[in-house]
Order: sequence, then structure tokens, then C-alpha cells
Amino acid sequence: MPVVRVKNRKDNMNLPKFLSLAAIVITTAGPLPAAEGFHRAHKFETFAVGQQEGSDKATDALKRGLAFLAARQNEDGSFGKENLQGSIGLTSLGGLALMPDRSHAGAVERALKFVLQSQQPDGYFHAQKGSMYDHGYATLFIAEALRTGIAPDAKEPLVKAVAVIQKSQGPQGGWRYKPQPAEGDSSVSSCQVMALAAARNAGVDVPADVITKAVGYLKKCQNADGGFGYVLAGGPGSSAFPRSAAALAATIATRELADIGIQPDVAKAADYVGQFLPKAGDPREQAGFFIHGLYYAEQASRSVPGDAAKQSREALREFLLASQQADGSWADKMSTDLATSQACLILQAGRAPRPGRAKSKTGGAALEKPGVGAVAQGKAADDAWKALKKMTGVDLLSSPRITTRSKQMAKIEIGREMRYPTASERDGKNGLWLPLEFD
Repeated sequence: MPVVRVKNRKDNMNLPKFLSLAAIVITTAGPLPAAEGFHRAHKFETFAVGQQEGSDKATDALKRGLAFLAARQNEDGSFGKENLQGSIGLTSLGGLALMPDRSHAGAVERALKFVLQSQQPDGYFHAQKGSMYDHGYATLFIAEALRTGIAPDAKEPLVKAVAVIQKSQGPQGGWRYKPQPAEGDSSVSSCQVMALAAARNAGVDVPADVITKAVGYLKKCQNADGGFGYVLAGGPGSSAFPRSAAALAATIATRELADIGIQPDVAKAADYVGQFLPKAGDPREQAGFFIHGLYYAEQASRSVPGDAAKQSREALREFLLASQQADGSWADKMSTDLATSQACLILQAGRAPRPGRAKSKTGGAALEKPGVGAVAQGKAADDAWKALKKMTGVDLLSSPRITTRSKQMAKIEIGREMRYPTASERDGKNGLWLPLEFD
């Protein structure tokens, strides 16, 4: 692929500009307690993150979906009915879906309590029945609750949960259903990788070699068509949409932590997954775990630039609006709670807690000095600005004041910068210029 480098500032004016929030700084009259960060009075008030795409119809559908979920919650805080009643995985996904909506704070608290109480002394999340799927989604749920400040005391359970994943990794780098090293499969393995990415973003140490081995395992599971087979024994086997979307999302979520040489071919995987996505005006027959696959595909699409990815997300939302049931749910051959939770997470379009991309060790660090309570840079600053603007209902560029958790008045100072690429690379498939370096 050709790479263009600019010689001076004037040259790069013709390349795409990237407007970003350079930093958000919260300052107080005196020092704040460690790691206080952005926080408001309500215990379950969380940040909306990412772009806010969508429409009033999508918002209404989301509200109905969340109301359906909340009404389905069991008395003990769990989700799931009949043979799936008390499922830790379904409870975790239901809690994740409800987490951004403060009107469902009580339901989130009950779900958290159920999941945390299910953790065994060795760190494994397990109720009457379960598997590493349940453990992975529980780890993701607890990580996001810790990261967003909903469960500030959850770090110890999260550390223990990560240790279980680490100890259960098989010799080939993957995971299977039980918490013990064994031959893995691409579906369970992707679930663990996403959980590890979320834990890392929540501030828990995840050994780099665990990620490296896991990504290398997924690469071995990738077929020539770009999709992913199930297990390695006898060859990966045929590709399938749900596990391929999950593997693609897991690869993207950790791509800054593993050498590109051991990663699956993201471009081929995206092409494979893309052929299964709903198209505008094209009704799509739902196979098993279809919305499950869409849940991962939507996350992966947010790392793809250009109008095509945005149009795919819009078509995906239109599909969900058209397939929502009268009671607010979405149907799936396995579980209505699963499909509805993941459909709601998709409709939140980045506003729900997501693991996103795991932070590299060179990511932005908070400044610790008297008078500076918290600093966010780059994407974290962008997310925080949008979240605070939504919560306060005012333009935060006017530098409002908020009350911190320690009851101090704090002033928000926001800086912006224009970033110009100094080197861009031509994407051979769609002709887009993708930025490589910035001034």
C-alpha cells in the first residue's frame, strides 16, 4: 500500500484533519482523594461513551428493550428463565445493557450483587451451573462496573477473576468451557479476550504473554475465507458468522498489545463478517446467535473509518428496529434475554459501557499534584466531555463547575487541538487514506 508523507504544515492541509479533545482537567481548591476522577452524586450515574449515532426511533426502541429486561429480572437479581434461570452470563449482559440508564440503577445493583456473590473462593464465577462463557461475561461486567465507578470496591474480585482466566489458558493459547487448561475453541476464547481487555481498561494488570498467546491462537483458527473455525483439531473447520465476529472484535480490542505478525488478518475477517450484516431494505433470516454476532460486529465496525462502516451501523440499527417484538424484546432461538441485552447494547451505539480497545502501556496517565483532581487525554477526554455534557445539559466548553465525590467544588477546564496527519496510507480495498502519524 502506498504511504504519503508530508514535508511541512502547508502540505498536510490537504489531508484529513482530526479534531480531538486534547485534555479535560478537573481542578479543585485542594487535592482530591486518589483516583477520584469524574464523579457525580448519584452512585449509579455513569458516563455515556463514544459516538451518539441513532434516531428518536432507536431511543424509543432502546427504552422499551431496557424496560422489558428490567421486568424480566428474577427476585435474586439474576436474569434468565427456565433452564437458563440464574445464568451468570445472561445476568452480566443484562446488567451491562441496563448500566447506562440511571432509571434502572436498582436492577444493576441487584445484578452486580448476584454476580459477585456467585464468585467462588478461587475467583471463578459459578452458580448452580455455568462455564467459562459465564465467567468471561461476569469479568467483563465487573470490569465495566469498576471502570465507570459503579462498583469502586470490585477490584479485588476482578483481579481474582483475571487470575482464573490466566490459569485456564490452554497450551495453544485458547480456552474451553471449563476453568482448566485444555484445547480451546475460538468462541470461548474470544469471550475471554474481551474480558481481559475490559479488565486492563479498568486498571487491572493483564500479562502481555496471555494476550499474545490468545491472539496467536485466534490467528490459527482463521480460515482462508477470512472467517474463523471452531477448534484446531483436524483443522479449524468451516467458518461461521457469530464466532467470526467475536474473534474480529477480540483482535481489534487487543491489537495494540500484540505484534501484528501474530494477529489474524483483520481485513479478511472484516470482509467475511460484512457479508452477513443486514443491508437496508434487505430482510435477513435470523439464524441462531445472529444478534450475538451483530453485537460483536458492531463493536468491531467502530474501528473502521469511512462512510461505509457508518452506513453498516445504520442498517444494523434499522434491522433491529424492524425485528423488535411488540413487548420490547428481540427473539433468538437460544434466549430472549440474550438477544434483548445484546440488541440494547448495539442500539446504545457506543454509549453503553464497552471494553473498547485495551490500553497500551504508553497510554495517557493522570497527573498527581495538588489542585489537579483528574486529567483525561485523547479518547478518554472526548468520552468524558460528551458524558459530562449529556449529564449536565450544558455546553461544557464554558467550563462549568461540578461537585466531586468528596464534596469539593471542581472546575472543568477543556482544551482542544487540531491534529494533522504527517503520514497517511492508502487502503487498497476502498481507496481511503488512513492516518499513520500525526504532528
